[in-house]
Amino acid sequence: MKGTSPMVRSHLFKLLLLAMMVTLLIQPGAAWAGTSTLIPDSEMEKAIRDQLKKQTGELTIEDLAPLTSLYAYKGYTIKNLAGIQFAKKLNWLVLSGNQISDVYPISSLNQLFVLDLSNNEIKDVRPLKNLERVKTLFISRNPLSDATPLWSLTSLQDLFLNQTEVKSIAGISSLQRLTFLDLSDNAIGDMQEINKITGLRSLFVSNTGLSDLSLLSNLKELRKLGLNGNKIQDIKVLSSLVHLQEVNLKKNPLQKESKKIIQDLIERGVKVEFDQELFPDIVSAIPVFIDDGKLSFEQPPINVNGSVLVPFRTVFEKLGIAVNWNEDTQEVSGRSKQVDIKLTIGQKSALVNGDNTELSEEPRIINGITFVPLRFIGEASGKEVHWNQANASVQITTKSDSSQGKLYDDKGHFLAYNGGLAEGKQQGQGTSYYPNGDIFYEGQWDQGQIHGRGKQYDSNGKLHMEGEFKNGLLDGQGKYIYISGERMEGLFAKGKLNGAGKLYNAKGRLVYVGDFVNNSLHGKGSIYYDDGSSYSGDFVQNKKQGYGRVRYTNGVQFEGKIDDQYIVEGKYFIGDSYLWYEGTYRNNNFHEGTMYYSNGAKYVGSFQDKGFLEGKFTDFTGKELVNTKNGTGFHFYPNGDWYEGELVNGEIHGKGSYYSPNEGKTTGSFEHSELQGHVQMYSPKGELEFEGEYRNNKRNGPGKDYGKGGSLRYEGSYKDGKRSGSGKEYDSKNKLTYEGEYADGTWEGQGTQYRDGVPIYSGEFQNRKYHGKGKLFYYNGDRYEGEFKEDEFGSVGTFFNASGAKLKNGIEQGEGVYHKADGSIYKGEFEKGVMQGNGELYRANSSLSYRGQFVGGKPQGQGMSYDFKGVKYYEGTYNDGYMQKGKEFNKEGHVIYEGSFDYGDRSGQGRQYTDKGRLLYEGEFEEGDFQGKGTLYYSDGIVYAGIFDYGDFGQTGLFTDANGSVVQVNQTLTGSGKFYQTDGRIYEGELKEGKPEGQGKLFDGDGKLEYTGLFKNGYRANWED
Repeated sequence: MKGTSPMVRSHLFKLLLLAMMVTLLIQPGAAWAGTSTLIPDSEMEKAIRDQLKKQTGELTIEDLAPLTSLYAYKGYTIKNLAGIQFAKKLNWLVLSGNQISDVYPISSLNQLFVLDLSNNEIKDVRPLKNLERVKTLFISRNPLSDATPLWSLTSLQDLFLNQTEVKSIAGISSLQRLTFLDLSDNAIGDMQEINKITGLRSLFVSNTGLSDLSLLSNLKELRKLGLNGNKIQDIKVLSSLVHLQEVNLKKNPLQKESKKIIQDLIERGVKVEFDQELFPDIVSAIPVFIDDGKLSFEQPPINVNGSVLVPFRTVFEKLGIAVNWNEDTQEVSGRSKQVDIKLTIGQKSALVNGDNTELSEEPRIINGITFVPLRFIGEASGKEVHWNQANASVQITTKSDSSQGKLYDDKGHFLAYNGGLAEGKQQGQGTSYYPNGDIFYEGQWDQGQIHGRGKQYDSNGKLHMEGEFKNGLLDGQGKYIYISGERMEGLFAKGKLNGAGKLYNAKGRLVYVGDFVNNSLHGKGSIYYDDGSSYSGDFVQNKKQGYGRVRYTNGVQFEGKIDDQYIVEGKYFIGDSYLWYEGTYRNNNFHEGTMYYSNGAKYVGSFQDKGFLEGKFTDFTGKELVNTKNGTGFHFYPNGDWYEGELVNGEIHGKGSYYSPNEGKTTGSFEHSELQGHVQMYSPKGELEFEGEYRNNKRNGPGKDYGKGGSLRYEGSYKDGKRSGSGKEYDSKNKLTYEGEYADGTWEGQGTQYRDGVPIYSGEFQNRKYHGKGKLFYYNGDRYEGEFKEDEFGSVGTFFNASGAKLKNGIEQGEGVYHKADGSIYKGEFEKGVMQGNGELYRANSSLSYRGQFVGGKPQGQGMSYDFKGVKYYEGTYNDGYMQKGKEFNKEGHVIYEGSFDYGDRSGQGRQYTDKGRLLYEGEFEEGDFQGKGTLYYSDGIVYAGIFDYGDFGQTGLFTDANGSVVQVNQTLTGSGKFYQTDGRIYEGELKEGKPEGQGKLFDGDGKLEYTGLFKNGYRANWED
């Protein structure tokens, strides 16, 4: 501490600031930075050059920095990954089929969300354990035996871990976001933990030795299941998997009972692969649908050389065709208003309205039933016939000239579209699908193109894009959600964000708001960091370039010129107005400039090694000052702090005052820059905060703590910086709250606790709890004398009434009174010595707390809760002492919420009202916040319906006006406009970076003016008051 500040809170102030600045603006260098060759592996270098399209010249760190993807899986034999760590922005990294064994250089690539390391020589995956953004990981076909480090990758959605040497998956249940898991070809002993990953949609555990399928019992979302090559006999659990689409059961010793289950699955449309020799009489039934209605046949349809043949009578009648069978000629005929069909058994030709038509297969009789070609019948009757390869079914649909219809893929394999049509093309509102039936896009179309407002989903069913589309691309207001969960919102043009927009991280936190050009941060904008600090200013192609302002969490701000990772020139402020330093910087340290001190002095000159180099000090009049080292005078520090008093050899020694613009003033005695003796400490506003004795730079001896406004909060003794010995505490109204002994900063030993200046407990304390012998005083004059144990009654004690007569605490049966150890009193019914039935609970200050039913000593059933002033604030049901379902009231008695609760917090379905009774929100709650699906009603008629994320707008949702038309809100980032808050309030006025800044008005949920005046950083400027 020599030669610097006397207190820890001040003397490292500048160093901490600079460290924070480096954290915000610079990516720290890596251990490999000093190597002589950036990319030592020639194959790796070739792959990077191919990706960068830079075949000549030296590769530099700057070349690697902007890389977002690298594909090195064909034609390379990479062994050493050194150098890849400089590609910090990599999102996709594909390195399959190489000779990689050491993955340590990947360990710092925390922007990755797709990583393919399959078919390499990797044994150790510990370096991957901190890649928390990875969504898809291929690590198959590696000599890996321990996969435990991968269980920390809790963002994983797809994990390919097949063909390794892994034998245990203990801990895998931590991967709760998994939807795809492949563990095939691993000799895994126990796989029951998979049962806890309930969101799995695809699971492959082929050739693992699996015999027990009970691990599937909770996996209700499964679509695809690979079970081949195992020891499975019992497959009953498959019947409960209602979303199952495909299952492979080949090479398993299935029980006879499995036959019925397999038949049922096939009947449901599930694609089942099994050993035909086990159940040779199972015919894979082909489902047939006519206009979405499934047909039932006396014998199942069959596939003959690629043609589907069906029992004729069922399909003819369903198509509205009258049927006739001529036994003599072996002829099938059918007639309707539109068509006349004649077919003959064994002949590959037929007559349609008198015209001869060739058949793909001749009609035939099987087991006494006549089968005919289905496609021929369908098309002859004017229908469209499609083979849906995704679920091996036939779809027959009615041709329609109307505005609604269906389209199938070019080969007729699957339903591709359902919705509005015009001239055979998608038009108006419609939905398109993936081959497996999941939705790809739902919304508006124009002449066969995605055009208008809509939503697009990825192959896992998660929202990928939402907003205005033009020719298949986002164009207009929209959202783009990455596979990592991060999202962009704003104004798009030709599929890219161009104009005002916002960026959110995977947790939904806003990280950037401002201008974009082709998805890059470009123009004016602000970045918000996890620690609460921020940067606002100029951007050029994702780099901080030009003029900007950095705000730190401790109130310090920088304003000036920034060049990517470096501060070039500008000013530092403490708070909004106190100028601390202005000048130039070198390597993010002060270089040449002026430092200002709170007493009007300043230093003009240069800095080096975080200290003064050449320059001079002057006072507020311009008179030159000496930076005193011996005697009495001023001493200035390069962090903006200063000292006035006695010094010896540059150290604070003797009496004096130390000033910090951020922390205030300390006056007293010092020895070798440490506080020693009587000390007074003041806040930056000049309010006394502490007065007392110091020894060895810590509070030792008598002292007093003061709160806001100079109110006394504690007086007593200290030891080694903590309250210890005898002392007194006071509340904000200067009323005594405790008097007694302290140890290690807390109540310990003999003492008395007060409420409103009146004793409520006197006795022994341990760690601030009643513990030992003591007396507890009740509001009605009753008291308890005896033992306590951690705030509860001990085994020995006696109750007395106000007159001194002994009391029994509670009764066995009937109505009585029970005194609780927290000072509250219960009055009501008892059963077997327990509070049970109807009763009332009063707080220690005598106010009614609860009236209603009790079970087992706790509120349960119907009841009402009251605040400290006796006003009812809840009425409804309780469970285990907590509100369960009912209504909350404001102080005027108006309902402000009705719905469900969980442990006293609004949770589940509910409705929230304004103070005047207007419905504000209806939907889902969690932990008191809007969470999940819900609708928010604003006072001006605007409505938001969609997803909420703990009180914030979620990824999906729409704003509509009073007429139900979709509108765009909260789009103005800078200028004058409206800002709709998620609590139902509306702001009108000046905006900056999408938040209230400047003059404005705030209206409450009922539209009543709540505040007019100045706003700063999104809040009322007077919010502290």
